[in-house]
Amino acid sequence: MSLTALVIAGAGGFGRETAQTVMAINQREPAWNLLGHVDDDPVLTGSDIGGVPIVGPLDWLRSHDVSAV
Repeated sequence: MSLTALVIAGAGGFGRETAQTVMAINQREPAWNLLGHVDDDPVLTGSDIGGVPIVGPLDWLRSHDVSAV
């Protein structure tokens, strides 16, 4: 079974909660390849929240093949 690539738009409260939910789902039955968050705050790029990287701004999605956002 292949995992679906997922990027979460936003690294604020809802984004963090979404990442936690995805990780909980994956512990029970792996379904998502959580690539990271995209967020337009340049200070966040390159950091991580709860072990999930901030991969770049929203424009990052234009140059990467992501199945779900």
